Amino acid sequence: SSTVGLTTDTAPITLNLNGITLNNLSDFNTTTSRTVTLSSNLSVGGTFAFSSTTGTQTWNGFTITTAGSVSMAGLTSGIVTGTSILSRTGGTLSMNASVTTGSLRLPITFAGNSTVSGAIKYRTGTITYSSGTITSTGSTLDIIASSTLTTNGMTWNAITVSATSTLTLGSNLAVTTMTWSAAVTFAGAYDVTIGTLSATTAGLTHTLVAGETYSVTTALTMTGTSGSLIVLQSSSASTYSYFPLTPGATMSVSYVSAKDIDSSGGRRIV
Repeated sequence: SSTVGLTTDTAPITLNLNGITLNNLSDFNTTTSRTVTLSSNLSVGGTFAFSSTTGTQTWNGFTITTAGSVSMAGLTSGIVTGTSILSRTGGTLSMNASVTTGSLRLPITFAGNSTVSGAIKYRTGTITYSSGTITSTGSTLDIIASSTLTTNGMTWNAITVSATSTLTLGSNLAVTTMTWSAAVTFAGAYDVTIGTLSATTAGLTHTLVAGETYSVTTALTMTGTSGSLIVLQSSSASTYSYFPLTPGATMSVSYVSAKDIDSSGGRRIV
């Protein structure tokens, strides 16, 4: 039941714990910034807790494998970044609701049964699914800068694009509820299946990859204003992106301009 704690200090730290699994690990460095360099893989069997309220914690080097929970309860405007891959093999990945401008920027791999909880603010990183059952009920992945998702095989509960971003796909994407609160540009030649899609910020342009299919299966809400249309466009002029609405799905669409968008494969969108 012991916990290894990294104290509040700006001095860089190097960890070489190859072959050792820590029970719990806490980064107590709350208000200052620091770099932790891993010279071997790091394994945490219990809770890995970040408490960086305002500082930037940079983790570089080898992979961090976490079989238990990863908690960012202390994060408000702090940042967790670096090149180390956060490999999730169990437990819960959670972020406190009080997080404002803070974010998680480490590459993440899901490689075992685990849970995503709360609103995970994610920025400029890559999230990859490889195996296991991922439970994301009630959670939201909040994209606050351009990121990459390679998560075919799992379904996200909710994804919100809350800052202008390019969302690069390395595989097909499935999400129950998706909200485009800011302009989103998709990249990557993969299809997207969305249960409920909401885009209600007038004046934004959303760009889909030419030749790819973005299916909405449950409900579509896309509302601009008479003086500030929402634009839905293909990434390539004269080459369609496909945007079918499943028959039986509901819709509320007004003041939308579609450019090189083909929705003929589903319910007519009016």
